Amino acid sequence: MSNLVEYLDNLERLDLVTLVNSDPDLEYAFKHVFTQESVYSSLLRSDRRQIHQQVGEVLESSLSNAVEEGDMVLLLAYHFEQSGDKARAITYLQRAAGNASADYANQEAKTLYNRMLALLAADDYKLRWETLVGLELVLDRLGDREQQADILTQMQTLAELLGDDTSLAITHNRRAIYFDKISEYQAAAEAASVGLRVAGRSGNANMQAQSLNLLALVAWRRF
Repeated sequence: MSNLVEYLDNLERLDLVTLVNSDPDLEYAFKHVFTQESVYSSLLRSDRRQIHQQVGEVLESSLSNAVEEGDMVLLLAYHFEQSGDKARAITYLQRAAGNASADYANQEAKTLYNRMLALLAADDYKLRWETLVGLELVLDRLGDREQQADILTQMQTLAELLGDDTSLAITHNRRAIYFDKISEYQAAAEAASVGLRVAGRSGNANMQAQSLNLLALVAWRRF
């Protein structure tokens, strides 16, 4: 530790780094982004991955009680993503995306969900479906109808592969909402009807109620 502090002092004297915090722990930052980029790019890829992994694990263990905090979740997601630790990266990206969506930071949530999808295994149908549900919601808020339609198609395919009627009912109800938003009321009614039938098959009363509400809404809009 003494050697590390000495090295940091030397770097500070050379005007390469600056002390940001001294309490509760020492925290330094590069004074210029070009210096940081130069040092980072000089590292071997394997060394970068190892450093990211070590930093992520230290942050995870020392700040476990604050792991739900937005900035820390984002930082952990970044380090584990860069280290290649997909399992941890996915865990923290999921939390970060959920936090962003809850705060209506829709563009940030969209980016985080897409980063998560890029790491998920193609055959992890359940987690892919859950991630697409979050992404579809923020696309709806953003009004990105073209991409939203594509995501809904993927959600239906995954729900069918899962053989899960609850997931399928949710998907059809979301399709009904989508069609309502683009004033395709006949398609919205058809999607809600399918959602009602599938929800009934699953025994999910909440989904059945949602389907009925959507059917009533569409009927009101049409007449």
